[in-house]
Amino acid sequence: MCNQKNSFRIITIIAFLLLSNLGLALSSTISDSIVYLSFNGSATDESVYKHDITKNGAQLTNDKYNIPDQAFLFDGKDDYITIKQGSDLNTKTFSILLSFKAISFQSPYSYLMTKGSSAQWKDYKFLFLIHESGRIGFSIGNGTSYVSKYTEKQLLPNYWYNTALVMDENNVASLYVNGKLELEESLDITPKINSSDITIGISNVMSFPFNGIIDEIYIFNRPLSKQEIIEFNPPLNTISGKVVTNSEILGYTASVGGATIQAITHDLSAVTDVYGEFSINNIPPGDCVFQISSNYFQTLTKTVYINYGDTSLEAFQLYIPKCQNMYTQQQLNNEISNIMNEKDNIINEKNLLISELNDSIASMYTQGELDIAIQEAEKRGELKYDINNDGKVGFEEVIKYLEILSGVRLESLIIFPNDKKIILTE
Repeated sequence: MCNQKNSFRIITIIAFLLLSNLGLALSSTISDSIVYLSFNGSATDESVYKHDITKNGAQLTNDKYNIPDQAFLFDGKDDYITIKQGSDLNTKTFSILLSFKAISFQSPYSYLMTKGSSAQWKDYKFLFLIHESGRIGFSIGNGTSYVSKYTEKQLLPNYWYNTALVMDENNVASLYVNGKLELEESLDITPKINSSDITIGISNVMSFPFNGIIDEIYIFNRPLSKQEIIEFNPPLNTISGKVVTNSEILGYTASVGGATIQAITHDLSAVTDVYGEFSINNIPPGDCVFQISSNYFQTLTKTVYINYGDTSLEAFQLYIPKCQNMYTQQQLNNEISNIMNEKDNIINEKNLLISELNDSIASMYTQGELDIAIQEAEKRGELKYDINNDGKVGFEEVIKYLEILSGVRLESLIIFPNDKKIILTE
């Protein structure tokens, strides 16, 4: 297993999202909307209606594709944006498309967008809000009563969601999350027409603030179809998988480019782990080309089609070493020969050093002393000192005997019950 701190540097994943499959030729056009806030560096209505927009406190930040200054951050206290009232905003049918990422869910509610001027829900044409449990919902009032509904699905903080609230001519309210119809309710009331401004990020009476980021907003004065909702605001998808090798699992740093036409790169190292597992959010559907490289294996390129919703990928397996196919057989043979020659040279140098050492030790004694040592070692046909247990009298045995004669070592005789004798030297 790799060192946890260093393993994040071993593999880099770069995924390029090819948006050719998205069908960017939309059946509807931006000019069809009565409000269009792209938040492209400012809070300006880019529709033909050019409604007056007022910003209070909200700050520009990165959008759902991590592009700087393309969305607004609301502090959950008193930040908001207002859209000036106009007759075009008072139709009984409407569609609201809005992308957001909540940092936290406020208690008891977080208001995304409202149109009304009192603290009573019955007086609001609509409330688009999130319950503290993470369930997104709406409230429609007619001035006398109201109907509020929430999805069963609980959203999570710090994730982007594309949402849509639609009211049709039959008073059927529909709520979409990431392109999926999560709630549909036939109401027995008709939305109240009022002269209030539309407020984003808080209620019209400055209560229930939203803590998070709001991105691109569309408002239409007609009900959009599901296909139109997907075209204008495609679902945000999640892909997950794992990178493994033929010997161990490696961690990595991941980034993804091409999530928009501008091909802005996303740093996703925070979502990777030392086991090679990754999860990447907010990926438009289409072909995703992974190029996975490492210090030890050849780059793996694989194309995966990303569907709407969550996609679980098969493990990417790195198994071809970088050195494979880099050398000819003759080059490998030459390298092996060089290694063997180097090994022989090392062995020869070792033997020469041993011989020189033996000669140095032997020079410490006279020839007579060496002869006596050999005779003593061979006395009575047995080796008194077989130092290396090879059954032969050699230089090691002679030196050991001489050391005992000179008092450098002490000799002890041990006799066991079976008369086995062992001579120990210290």
